Amino acid sequence: MSGGGGPTQIPNYLPPNFPQSTTPTATNVCFDLSGFKFLGQVQKLQYQTAWDTFNRIQTYNSNVSTLRSSGSYPTLSYYQYVTQQEKATFTTGQFLHQQRYPNSNWNPVPNN
Repeated sequence: MSGGGGPTQIPNYLPPNFPQSTTPTATNVCFDLSGFKFLGQVQKLQYQTAWDTFNRIQTYNSNVSTLRSSGSYPTLSYYQYVTQQEKATFTTGQFLHQQRYPNSNWNPVPNN
């Protein structure tokens, strides 16, 4: 998030009928509060924000990777963090995914 504003908006470079992934990824795993019942509301909100930030950026980069690999958009850029805080929030969200679903691959999308 940038200074005082809402979440960073990612431009929509994807074709309108771009196929959605059916494999377990950040886009189809919801934030699960079952392991967080003893946290305060502020901490839950911070975790939810981190979870959503990871999903948003990971999904964007996954779609960019697919489009670049297909040759459709070879110059399309991967997501660039707006601030160091946003990068830290992404990393926290990645950690939360790894803790909640340890048997899944939550590595950042490799650039191609």
